[in-house]
Amino acid sequence: MELLWNGPLRPWTTMWNLWKKARLACMTQTPDAVNQDIWAFSPAIHRQASFREELLAHAGSIGARQAMLDPAIHPTLRAGSVAPWVPDLLGEEWTHPNAIFVVGSALAGFIEGYSSRDHVMSSDAYLTAQDWTAFQRVFLRDVVAGDGDHYEKLCPLINHRSRFAVFDIARCSLVVRATVNGRRKDENVDTRMPGHRAVFARYAEHPKSREWTTARLVGSRARMIIALGFTAEYGLVRLFDDMGMRVRDSVTRSLWRERRLRNPDNWTYSYPGGSRDRSLRKRYDPPAWWEIEDPATGNSRWALVPVVHPSAWGGDPGYRRSRKLIAAARRQVRRWPTT
Repeated sequence: MELLWNGPLRPWTTMWNLWKKARLACMTQTPDAVNQDIWAFSPAIHRQASFREELLAHAGSIGARQAMLDPAIHPTLRAGSVAPWVPDLLGEEWTHPNAIFVVGSALAGFIEGYSSRDHVMSSDAYLTAQDWTAFQRVFLRDVVAGDGDHYEKLCPLINHRSRFAVFDIARCSLVVRATVNGRRKDENVDTRMPGHRAVFARYAEHPKSREWTTARLVGSRARMIIALGFTAEYGLVRLFDDMGMRVRDSVTRSLWRERRLRNPDNWTYSYPGGSRDRSLRKRYDPPAWWEIEDPATGNSRWALVPVVHPSAWGGDPGYRRSRKLIAAARRQVRRWPTT
């Protein structure tokens, strides 16, 4: 039987509802410096230029829904209230060498009264949470567990109850503010639209966003990173390059160099390997991923494996092909020197 790093390559349906069995750090109130900083500092980002809450108060505004809360929907809401961004979902063993990072681009809307999705969280529960662990316990129950649009689809990739970390490079819900028939019905940001790209880049590459992602990655002995979609993939490749790491194609062994973009924000809707290699089909056979090398040692530190975003799951149902790609990367990782 073909094995993944966290167990056998079972039918994906047997892994559905993993979230109800998962052992998360928030359940045991395990301290975590990154999540604590996300919870405590992120509202202050909206006091900075280009992120201020008052700039997001009119229809058509693009930004974090956490700073678009409406007193008309929640009468007890204080003017100017901003919710913290979303802490990382951590399994109890997220620092284990065989743990896996699953990294997306940005969260979809999930606050009740603004989103049409089935799994939502009330703003009262959000704003009254005493700390990140209290928030995440409710978030896990109301938003994650049973969410067939996104989180349940990640179960075949995670494949373990405690050895994982799940987060986005932009840890907030990026939306376009909209009202339909007198009711708020915000729409998720879509980087296919040129007008959305600069906003996404502003949030994803904010210094604190990058600081949190870097701290999460280097704070674990884990070496497998799964990028959900090419926007997350490109964002991570850029981050590693800026960290001074060498990003190398596992098959050609060529080093990544960012090509010239017509617009500097176009990376948010581009494949980092270039337009000719944009299709994931060219990653399946022969199996190919990015290897992240530490120039100080010359050793590979992470394998960055791109997979289709859950919204495009129809291109790889159950992540069957992606799981084989990940298994191939894992076999290579086992040959690397221990970090």
